[in-house]
Amino acid sequence: MELLHQEGCEIPCILVSGTTGEEAAVECIKKGATDYVLKDRPARLAVAVERALREKSASDRRKQIEQSRDRLALIVESSEDAIVGFAPEGLILSWNRAASRIFGYSNDEILGKPLTILFASKCIQEVNDALETLLRGENPEHFQAAGISKDRGAIDIAVTLSAIRETDGTVAGGSAIIRDITEHCRLEEQFRHSQKMEAVGRLAGGVAHDFNNLLTVILGYSSVLEKRLGSADTLSDTVA
Repeated sequence: MELLHQEGCEIPCILVSGTTGEEAAVECIKKGATDYVLKDRPARLAVAVERALREKSASDRRKQIEQSRDRLALIVESSEDAIVGFAPEGLILSWNRAASRIFGYSNDEILGKPLTILFASKCIQEVNDALETLLRGENPEHFQAAGISKDRGAIDIAVTLSAIRETDGTVAGGSAIIRDITEHCRLEEQFRHSQKMEAVGRLAGGVAHDFNNLLTVILGYSSVLEKRLGSADTLSDTVA
């Protein structure tokens, strides 16, 4: 049993003996044996085997669940987006590393606080409406909002809210995936500004071109009149 444990082999073992005393049998069970069957009671062996197989199956399921949970936790912690778990009443229950980076709060500072603490006051009604939609069992649409970071102040964020359900379908809470789009919005604003300036430049260039055409005509006629009048005419100064 010790060797199996050291090798990490999870093989169900049943001790069958006619001479081993209870003390040794109990010690074997402490070391990992599933059961102990006396040789003079062979009928109990089938029951012991069924029990061992059930326990092994249950143990395998638990391990699979634990592995899935560990993988999910690793994914959550590795995400570049803030992933926030919250209770039905909107209180924050979980908080990944990216959330701390984006909003500046540690776990101790944020757990138990309302989700609305992450949003500017002008967006709180929209967030509350989204939470109400979530509690009705519907997933609200993605939305952009003004967020509030503890360290950086106002930031631009994109928010996706999803319901977390019990096995019977009731909403047990929700999760928020929040992406910091401050830099993206800044670049968009710069792009819009450059487009606006380009449009103004094209308009100014068009106006200048049309005005130059008019000036060309005026200067042409003025030159013809000046030649016809001659230098002695009193109107020549006016034309010039």
